[in-house]
Amino acid sequence: MVKGNVWTKLVLTAILAITAIAGTIRSGTAEAAAVTGNNGVRVELGEGQSLEVTDVRMFQYDMQSVCSFEVAVRNESETDLQLDDYYFRVTERSGNVLDFRLLPEDRGRMIVPSGTAGVYRFYGTVRNGLDPGKLLLEVGRWDFDSASLQDRVGEVTLADASPGEHGSMVEIRAGNAVLQAALTAAASRSTGESKEVTWTVTIRNSDSISAELPNWSFWLQTPEKRTFSMTPDKTSEGLRIEPGGELSFILTASLPAEEDLTHAGILMTRILSESSQTAPIYVPTAYLPMSEAVTRTAEGDSRIIPAAEGEFSVLLESVQRWPWDNRDLINAALQITNVSGTAAPVPNLTGTFRADDTEEWAAQSVRTDSLRLLQPGQSIRMFLQAQLDHREVVRSWDIFLQENVTKDGKAQAVHRTEWSDREAVSAVEVDPGNESVLDGIGGNWSYKASPPIVYESATGQLVTVRVDAMNRDKRYNPVAKWIAQWITEDGTIYPAEVEATEQRVVPQGKASLMASTALPKGMDINGMKLMLGLAVTGGKLSGAKETPDSFLQATVFKLPDMAGDPGGNTNRYMLHPYTLILNKVHHPYWNPSGKNTFIFKLEFDYQLLKDVSFVTEMKQRRLLVELLDGNGEQIHEESYVLESDAGGVSSLDVGSGTEEWAVEVDSLSMNISRYTLNIYEEFSPGYRRLLGSTSSDWMK
Repeated sequence: MVKGNVWTKLVLTAILAITAIAGTIRSGTAEAAAVTGNNGVRVELGEGQSLEVTDVRMFQYDMQSVCSFEVAVRNESETDLQLDDYYFRVTERSGNVLDFRLLPEDRGRMIVPSGTAGVYRFYGTVRNGLDPGKLLLEVGRWDFDSASLQDRVGEVTLADASPGEHGSMVEIRAGNAVLQAALTAAASRSTGESKEVTWTVTIRNSDSISAELPNWSFWLQTPEKRTFSMTPDKTSEGLRIEPGGELSFILTASLPAEEDLTHAGILMTRILSESSQTAPIYVPTAYLPMSEAVTRTAEGDSRIIPAAEGEFSVLLESVQRWPWDNRDLINAALQITNVSGTAAPVPNLTGTFRADDTEEWAAQSVRTDSLRLLQPGQSIRMFLQAQLDHREVVRSWDIFLQENVTKDGKAQAVHRTEWSDREAVSAVEVDPGNESVLDGIGGNWSYKASPPIVYESATGQLVTVRVDAMNRDKRYNPVAKWIAQWITEDGTIYPAEVEATEQRVVPQGKASLMASTALPKGMDINGMKLMLGLAVTGGKLSGAKETPDSFLQATVFKLPDMAGDPGGNTNRYMLHPYTLILNKVHHPYWNPSGKNTFIFKLEFDYQLLKDVSFVTEMKQRRLLVELLDGNGEQIHEESYVLESDAGGVSSLDVGSGTEEWAVEVDSLSMNISRYTLNIYEEFSPGYRRLLGSTSSDWMK
């Protein structure tokens, strides 16, 4: 072929609306299309040299349509193939020449070296509704020996090169790199008249070179070719994927609720700005179909979800509804496991509860740990919670799980998965004497409730239950803060206070919590249950000084039967974790101290023991010792704090000792035939219970 000068070629190129810039092409391979001769999808350029036209796509956006197609050039000859020796002209069957161009990165690759292949994408704007079957691609050589300066080599009807069936993984190009793209996750939820869609596209670089991504846009396309713009969580332009790496885009859109997405897919378009166009041009470059793995209907309680980083299995463990004061808590317990091949940050998840497919309640997410990174196979627990009016009657709940992601610098919640038609059950009940293992600060704790204890006053009664918590973790941990409620046999709820320690507990060590509530005197407490819940403030476990706004892991303890009256004389008195032993009570006596006054004296030898395997507090509890005469009239009463360093109060210390009373009285009008020493435990001022008594003749 005789080559003309550069000026002549530029003129001819302008006439044919073809832009060509000399350059080189990186070696690679192209997917072969069916050979149908020079009038089909393949055009023979010469011996060992051919091109194939593939992947013709049409995309309509607003008032314009864009057509694009790929040309795969193979050079199996012994010489380099100079593409600027050829022209490419797109026409309608009427002969009208259309303005088609190469993608910017393809315009500088006009040489296909011997033994290599290259892929080029052409694009052009066409009128809306144009049938690709009416478009022709003419391929020819420049021939300066002919009168027309052109030698037609072949012609392709673009409709014959329409995209065929693809697998779930589609090859796309970014510069010189060949990447693999797939639609890896799809989730949607109905929000009345619209449908909230969240899909994930993952792009993997299996090439040997780094890939810098162009400016892509993503469109949801239905089988009826309706398209909806999807908003990505980040702009692709300028992002890099290193060899062996991958990158995911979280895409969201709002669609009419009636849209069927069963066989929908993602159309990827290249965003270009041309000087002759006032609006961007969206060049269709690839279609990612919905695979069976993505569309498979989720069954049971487990779901696989993508996240901004990593992939996770989410197991819905339970949905429960608990009473609390004048409101109820709806709670979903989730187990989240990293099923990625590498470590991944804990996803920032939140949720929504929908009742009977109507009203929705936004949920707060709560965790009992502070982990930030999960290794492959590692799990955490998370809870979704919302508060509602206790009079709300709900038959079934839908639970929606969202991830908080950042899109263009702004936080946004994207839908990930859902569970439908779930019934909320009551809290788990634990039989008398059994323990319950629950998450807590530092890991697992087990809890066991003791029989109720009643402290009485002149007008009421204080009902208490001791709950022993064992630290089952391998670390030295504090006890969490708890919410407590009493539940009667008829379902009446009474709030309770919880006295707990702020001390840390050693591994396998125990701490005692004391739950208490004041009830009318004489009220039957048989059959009452104790509900405990892990206190939460602002979406995290409550600190010692914080006011709870919800609670977790509600557990109802069925209580053992109350212990009977101590009865009879005894010298051992139990007030957990202490045991008081009165070794000897010396006979009371008195001495005159002045005119009409006497000093009344009493001594007793005691031993105070403590079960040091328990950590506990006695901030509201006192030991009371009362002396009565033979008529049961009180002579004196003394209050003791156990193990107190505070001044100004009477205290008994662990170990053995002798306690002496010296009380001034102004009368000896008492029955001195016998005396009785009563030992009480006081819980809050005014409420006491009898631990035991000892009586003796006064003069023996």
